[in-house]
Amino acid sequence: MGILKDLGLVSSDNISSQTFEELLGRKQFYEINYDKPTEYVCQYWEAFTRMPQSNNNLGGKVFELIIETLFLREGLMPLFSQAKVAFVPNVDFDILLYRLTDQGERIPISISIKTSLRERYKQADLEGFALKNVHRKAKCYLLTMNKEEARNVNRKILSGDVAGLDKVIVCDTDDFNLFMEALKDNDYVESDTRKIITSTFEVTEEKYQRVINSHINR
Repeated sequence: MGILKDLGLVSSDNISSQTFEELLGRKQFYEINYDKPTEYVCQYWEAFTRMPQSNNNLGGKVFELIIETLFLREGLMPLFSQAKVAFVPNVDFDILLYRLTDQGERIPISISIKTSLRERYKQADLEGFALKNVHRKAKCYLLTMNKEEARNVNRKILSGDVAGLDKVIVCDTDDFNLFMEALKDNDYVESDTRKIITSTFEVTEEKYQRVINSHINR
């Protein structure tokens, strides 16, 4: 059984999880050395783009796994993947973090993940707008690997043409490193007793450590 399934990031070992786990010579993601988050992303993404059978559909899911495992390496937990939020119908968010403020408020942070944007940023914009209609202080970000498309959408955000997203961030730039540092300055908690967030996949720090230790000791 693969470590991604043990963690709960995938429901079953499939082509995307197998591809991810084989990208760096079957080296486990928790063994990868890096100094900055961009280095972690680029190691995996460059290995994927060198694959002769790489395609857009597979690339999108592999990119999600790269970002999700990076969040775990950076201690951003509890991490909710493919998550639903109460009173936000028909939306599955790629990643949600639930930030706890100094005043005791719980504020969702949505992370959409797309290798390239084209018109797909509009989906993330609509999802962010729907979330902010329920949680006014929510933050919504879109992660991508395409610099030109990111610049275009960020201009639309500044002009007010895109209202549901706070920023588009390119994952091989220093902007992404700063973004990750800012995320790490927050405290994150599980959904409260009202179950504001329900998730297909949820990884807590306790679960993460338990699974990693079990794989190390095999």
